Amino acid sequence: MSKKLPGSQSPWISTAVGSVGFTIGTETSEAITVACQFKDQSGVDLVAPANLRYYIASDSAGLNYAAAASGGIAGGTDGSLKENVTGINGEATCEADGDLDVVITDNTTRTVYLVFVLPDGTLAVSSAVAFA
Repeated sequence: MSKKLPGSQSPWISTAVGSVGFTIGTETSEAITVACQFKDQSGVDLVAPANLRYYIASDSAGLNYAAAASGGIAGGTDGSLKENVTGINGEATCEADGDLDVVITDNTTRTVYLVFVLPDGTLAVSSAVAFA
């Protein structure tokens, strides 16, 4: 079996999500919005909706699921979310321009990381989402 080439070297054009950019907002009323930008395998913003699995992790490598966010996880003004396990994981769909807002609400002092599972199985992990 031949080894899969990385997306940037693949001879086939793909619209699959290759990476996710994250912008962490400030905490307001126990909620933090994480603005996400889904990008293709060349690093260009997507031009069609895409769906990825997500979860919150307790470590920056995304290896350990965090305890549930006390107020849950919801979609913001861009894209949509469906929680599978309330406050921990689910499915996220970006808008046609690749934008997605994820709102995490928690009343405890802790740090979590938003993680997306990319189509090739690798993880896109945000920087720290810190609740005071």
